Amino acid sequence: MRILDLLLIIFCGFFVLTVAKAGFTVYLKSKKVYLLQNELVALATQKESLEKEYAYRQGRDYVELIAKRDLLMTYPNQNSSEIRTRTTLTDTTPLQKPKEEELVVAPPTPVYKLWLKVFGIP
Repeated sequence: MRILDLLLIIFCGFFVLTVAKAGFTVYLKSKKVYLLQNELVALATQKESLEKEYAYRQGRDYVELIAKRDLLMTYPNQNSSEIRTRTTLTDTTPLQKPKEEELVVAPPTPVYKLWLKVFGIP
């Protein structure tokens, strides 16, 4: 009788562990599905915003703004001062190159340090 009780307890314990393990794997997979769904929603909204931005940048207004602002192009009956006042009122500003004194130039690495690196000496 005791052997049967012991075998029954072992069998029930094994069953409980198997069910717990299966439940845990289901939980992990459902959590992964939930995270992937959230990522899918985020990517869909990002795609939508990129499509809107692409449509805006392909539009005539944006192309005209870039042509006037960056390329300094005008219509035949328009003067350059009118261009400057219009482009300063827009939300974008022309790209400016940094001044030479603002540029930070790293000093060159000595040759012996390069050779030490080649041979693996720290």
